[in-house]
Amino acid sequence: IMDSSSNEEILHDFPPFLRVYKDGRVERYILTEKAPPGFDPVTEAQSKDVTISEEPNIRARIFLPKIDPNKPKRLPVLVHYHGGGFCTGSAFGPITKYTLNRLASYANALVVSIEYRLPPEHPLPIAYEDSWAGLQWVAAHAKGNGPEPWLNEYVDYDKVFLGGE
Repeated sequence: IMDSSSNEEILHDFPPFLRVYKDGRVERYILTEKAPPGFDPVTEAQSKDVTISEEPNIRARIFLPKIDPNKPKRLPVLVHYHGGGFCTGSAFGPITKYTLNRLASYANALVVSIEYRLPPEHPLPIAYEDSWAGLQWVAAHAKGNGPEPWLNEYVDYDKVFLGGE
């Protein structure tokens, strides 16, 4: 019989972010809900989710500002890494969606927000490797023949920026 108190033994406590128990469980103090992609009526930006890699599982959300079909032009691209100290947060969270819809619209830039895997379930440097894979995936579209049509059609690859919070 296992003593139930041993299941509650804390290995690491990182308030206000997370707690790691000795049995391997992780409790996140800040839970990130997921907001669906789609059309934003305020900015008229669109967003959609894409798969960068199946194995490992790396995803991203792309934000596209309103495009004037009478004035087609290539846009700068911002590869975005969401906040959370590489241990919390999400490219699919409601705050990220709100912020990046506006950023894409006001900057008139396409934004690719990388959903990297989080520690401690995925120890560092996995988040960094996922982030690098996301940047490489964006760059692989520079000749216009990558798997994502928005990156092929709308991006000026002489104007690539990295950012996050």
